[in-house]
Amino acid sequence: TLITHARSIYPELAFSVSCTTRRPRPAEEDGVSYHFLSREEFMRRVDAEEFLEWAEYGENLYGTLRSEVEGKLERGTSVILEIEVQGARLVKERIPAEDLLIIFIAVLWSLNGSGSGTVATSTNATT
Repeated sequence: TLITHARSIYPELAFSVSCTTRRPRPAEEDGVSYHFLSREEFMRRVDAEEFLEWAEYGENLYGTLRSEVEGKLERGTSVILEIEVQGARLVKERIPAEDLLIIFIAVLWSLNGSGSGTVATSTNATT
């Protein structure tokens, strides 16, 4: 992934492990790939304001715990997040602009007549 590549070039980047209510896929490990939570536990953490951002996507909940980000930022460590656009908007509201670089990468899939996919990407960075 792009994040894996970025971290191979900049090993000082910390990766924030997101939470999700979806079931683990083969080879995914709790606490490494995601923190896998029940919907009830996820919503308990929402109510306790433990998330920096969260969203529902494809009938599952996804979110970034404040504890995964804020302590690292306070220690001067840069943190990379893999989040949807609506989550990025929330992060932008909650983290000072001078501490934030947002890069949006949109991948659009379309099928041509042969059934193979084509990819279009765009990026937008803001500070």
